[in-house]
Amino acid sequence: MRGPAAAAAAAAADLIIAVVGDSTRTASENGDVDDLDLNGAQLPLLWEVVQANKARKVSAPLVVVVLSAQPKTFGASMWTPLGVGKPNGLVDEFGALLAAWRPGEEGGTAILDIITGKTNPSA
Repeated sequence: MRGPAAAAAAAAADLIIAVVGDSTRTASENGDVDDLDLNGAQLPLLWEVVQANKARKVSAPLVVVVLSAQPKTFGASMWTPLGVGKPNGLVDEFGALLAAWRPGEEGGTAILDIITGKTNPSA
């Protein structure tokens, strides 16, 4: 989903799970990046989802899942002028943040088990 459709879905959801990250095209062995912020339209999309959720009478829990092969930031650089207020301030709006480092074939099942509480990955 994109922009307005994602914001509308977030405004009506009981639980919001936003999956963001990079792809093999944006994170490769010899692929340099200018910064560690989420690439493409992902930050504006998350911003819209957060704003739609905050506009509700009772906001829904927002879980952000990051699929990546490198660290990611959430507005550490260019997105602070959007009103986040501080570097990575968007993270303050998340109910939970799960980093899934290239989870593989069964990654979706593992992520679901963590979100639902079926398993606890901590030692």
